[in-house]
Amino acid sequence: MPSTDPVGNPLARLALETGPGDHLTVTNLVGDLHRLFFLPGDLFVWALTTHAAPLASLLGIATSDYGGVLSGFVSSCAWIAVFVALAVAWQAVLDFDRRVTSAAQQLFSTIMLRARIVRILARQRFRAWLASRKPANSAELASDIEISPAQLQALRLHAKLAPGYVLPVSEAAAATGTRLHAMQDLLDGLQRLGLLERRLGAADGESAYRLTRAGMALLVFHKLHDDTSAAPATHRATRNI
Repeated sequence: MPSTDPVGNPLARLALETGPGDHLTVTNLVGDLHRLFFLPGDLFVWALTTHAAPLASLLGIATSDYGGVLSGFVSSCAWIAVFVALAVAWQAVLDFDRRVTSAAQQLFSTIMLRARIVRILARQRFRAWLASRKPANSAELASDIEISPAQLQALRLHAKLAPGYVLPVSEAAAATGTRLHAMQDLLDGLQRLGLLERRLGAADGESAYRLTRAGMALLVFHKLHDDTSAAPATHRATRNI
């Protein structure tokens, strides 16, 4: 029957052995690696002989099995399990790093995409706000305004002015043969429509007016309308000749 005499814990025998002069030699290094490899199996044998001596005696396991076949088999299984565990842990770390990196990239892409959407929406709203504050197109306003022939004549008088000049009420009345009071009312009406703007142009403080952009657009609109209306009549007159 194998001996079951207690032997020291194999961990205590794990210290590195050195040669003379405390120098580590190849032979001692090989021995240290040998003990390290058989450490799990030796610990298994030591645990059985120390804490389960009847079972060890029944199985024929003794401390003489240190570094033996049983210890080598157990050690091989243990080191394989350690390497597999390390490989699984390393792969788990790589997978975790990959997932974190992918999630970070996706989060960054999502944030950038939403930032672009917010910037585009803000730009569109700002443009819409600017468009709402701009005055309407003068030509579009001109097409919706109906004025009398006398008002149209007054506008045409103001259109003949050189840039920077204004037309006093008295001169407009004299040019059209209209009473001063009636011309004043007529020009005031055009001012309220935004077609004329008032200025002080005469020496005695008399009111004077000049054409606005809306008034100019109205005249252009009427000129185009008159030209379009006159074209068929001219065509018919030519045919009659």
